[in-house]
Amino acid sequence: MDESEPQVPDPGTRRTVHDDGAPPRDPILPPKANVRLETIRVVDFRALRDVSVTLEPGTTLLVGENNTGKSSLLVALDVALGGRRAIPDDLHVASDGVVAAEFRIDVTIVPALGDRFDEAVGTLYGTAVRRDANDREIVAVRTTGSLGPDPSSVHLQRSFLERWVGSEDEEGVVISGPRVSERHLKLMACSVLDASRDLVEQLRSRLSPWGRLLTNLDLPANVVAEVEADLAAIGGKVVGQSPVLGRLRDHLQEVQRALATIGEVRLEPLPVNVGELGRAIDVRVAGPNSAPLPLRMQGLGSRSLAELMVVRAFAATLAGAGEAVEAHSVSCFEEPEAHLHPQAQVAVARIIDGFPGQRIITTHSAHVASEASLTQVRLLRRSVSGVGVRTASGLSNEDLIKVRRLVERPYGQVLFAKLVVISDGATERGALPVFARVHWAGTEMEGKCVTLVDPQSLSQADHLVRLLEKLGIPWLVLADGDAAANQHLQAIGTLIGRAVDGTAPEVVQLKAGEAFEQCLMSCGVRAAIEQGIAAVSTADALANFKAQNAQLSDDELVLKFLTKHKGTYGAAVAEAMAAVLDVDGNPTMPTEVRELLGRADAILEASA
Repeated sequence: MDESEPQVPDPGTRRTVHDDGAPPRDPILPPKANVRLETIRVVDFRALRDVSVTLEPGTTLLVGENNTGKSSLLVALDVALGGRRAIPDDLHVASDGVVAAEFRIDVTIVPALGDRFDEAVGTLYGTAVRRDANDREIVAVRTTGSLGPDPSSVHLQRSFLERWVGSEDEEGVVISGPRVSERHLKLMACSVLDASRDLVEQLRSRLSPWGRLLTNLDLPANVVAEVEADLAAIGGKVVGQSPVLGRLRDHLQEVQRALATIGEVRLEPLPVNVGELGRAIDVRVAGPNSAPLPLRMQGLGSRSLAELMVVRAFAATLAGAGEAVEAHSVSCFEEPEAHLHPQAQVAVARIIDGFPGQRIITTHSAHVASEASLTQVRLLRRSVSGVGVRTASGLSNEDLIKVRRLVERPYGQVLFAKLVVISDGATERGALPVFARVHWAGTEMEGKCVTLVDPQSLSQADHLVRLLEKLGIPWLVLADGDAAANQHLQAIGTLIGRAVDGTAPEVVQLKAGEAFEQCLMSCGVRAAIEQGIAAVSTADALANFKAQNAQLSDDELVLKFLTKHKGTYGAAVAEAMAAVLDVDGNPTMPTEVRELLGRADAILEASA
């Protein structure tokens, strides 16, 4: 498809798979398109000489040093999917200063579920549908850009390919027909939020997500007439009662007397057309115990986050207008952590995971990166031959969990926390965030500005506690019930100058002689714990362990297995336990954990 104007997806009504408060799906809407992006290859586009990236069905994280092409990849995808107009600066400039004659962006589209496109999608793509080596249906689209007759513009052309082309050693054969049309592009609704986002700058722009979202307020005709009459009446009253506006109105009317071509000059302090209300809408934000203020008076962090949520609403309403299926949403975010403090960076990463469709994030934040699985990370690294992409493919679930435990050290977050929770075990580190999320009805610990620290031993926590005491940051400790924990608590007390033991308000201690794994087992839901283990390990891992320890009871076997694999199964076991409701209908969790979270509630309420 030749293109001279950017292709803008039409707004519609959309529901996200992970709602997080999104509106319920309208039952009259068509089904979502059973498609997703699988790969993108970019050749001679900006900083990218030749880069291929495989995208996750959900969130893909692009990390790497500055100037490795992370942002270029987002821009290239936006161009390929019709959301942005290409410019001459998009053509790659080699080290010798030679500008590439053209750039090329190839994408592959595959079924989101199963191996076959739905009938509506298959009919729309027609003979462009091919089969890959696994007999799965696939569509490959190539976008090329080159300077047109006017060197200030770029001529775009799109074609379907016979197959995916993964390297410059291969040639992609262009299918002679059909042509890529706007209808094909509308199956993929792409939105890109760059690092300079600021909702204040977007409030009055018709082309911003805000403006496009509010183009049509969808009010009934009788309500439109009533509102416009009220607006005209209020505006007239304001002008009539204000001496300043009255004098201004009189002066403006002199324009009419000076120019015969002007029939009337009116002063309208308010929009008189409902269609103009979208650009007049403001956003007011109120902090705890403070009056609401316009967004323009808020800090850059609040303004940045507000635009992120507007884009979320925009992505949740995108649809392929006039088609038999809704568009598949592709949301791209450049450094979503911009202007945000560490807890908010973690929280915003999880908010993005709630966006519909696929999400692609570029980031320099360790806090954002720590929220992603290593399998979601694509590391862009520059070498002599150009920019390459590395992944963590080939690691098992257990490998990933252990690596994650070793590399995450959230000490920097404690300086921004409302509460620091200290636990001295790897199993606790995995389980406590899950129990907290259940306790707070889906809100993460970071969303509450609570930081969990695992010092790996309470013997290493005393100086941290002293720092928290100096800064006035509340803290809680979940301690084992053994003699070593008692000694470490006593050492903490000695350092901060007051008694710290199992009776201190900051300490929740397990039963005498008990470790956290025993605490989990004491809840009496062994079957659920086994399900959690099975969700992470190989299907026969626990069975093989039982066979090697046949002399032990079932409870003793599971306890020994958990103790031997500390940290590997904490999160999965907590998920499975919390899914079991007790006699009162509450999620199952240890009494001590519930007590810890109850004390956290009291601290957070006091600091509100």
